[in-house]
Amino acid sequence: MNCSFTVLVLALACNHAGPSRREDPMPPTPPGNASPTSSSTPTDVPPGPGVTDADVEQHLTLAITAHGNRPDLAQKEAALRWLTDHADRAYAIVIERAKATPTPGLLEVVGRLGRPGATAWLAEQLRAAGPASGAAGIALGRSPDPGAREALREALAAREPDVVIAALDGLRLRGDRSVCPSLAPLASHTDAEVRYVWVRAGAALGCIDAAALHALATSDADADVRRLAAELAPSQP
Repeated sequence: MNCSFTVLVLALACNHAGPSRREDPMPPTPPGNASPTSSSTPTDVPPGPGVTDADVEQHLTLAITAHGNRPDLAQKEAALRWLTDHADRAYAIVIERAKATPTPGLLEVVGRLGRPGATAWLAEQLRAAGPASGAAGIALGRSPDPGAREALREALAAREPDVVIAALDGLRLRGDRSVCPSLAPLASHTDAEVRYVWVRAGAALGCIDAAALHALATSDADADVRRLAAELAPSQP
């Protein structure tokens, strides 16, 4: 096989590969109790006569680009910022597209627009336990709507581990320690993946103290959970 063709195939495979089993799906939670919505909630810019449906569609296409190389990611982020700045004009088009085809990319855009009116639909996508469940959790985590926090908290009791994991990621992104009592029962969840993400979220929110992390580092039945707890536990003096 031609060597250059082989390199191209490998590059495309890397760009489209899915996330690893326990890859963090989002940026680190802001320190303390600060909610990410305080800095990321859009300040709507008046639509203006120059913004057309075609402009919105063009930026939406760029915003849902799946490629992972640096130029594409920079272009995607610029498109997301444009849509956020023109949320008044873009929201109706974005939510219509997302409801017709609820892909993770479109749910991400809905989340970036931060509209409380999307909360109920995002909560449905979260509980559906489908391919977009994780993106729905992140979108609810970005939402300034207090109802989004409640939707995430309720999802912690779901039977499907993927729904619980998505809810944990969304709550970690919100950075609200008031949910700590709702997280506590997950310490004994039968699914190791849930316990792993619970440790990650609980430590970030301050729900799991140093003593508990040290205990988990030796007592949890799953090696990955023990390793993560050890990494997150403060060093002993």
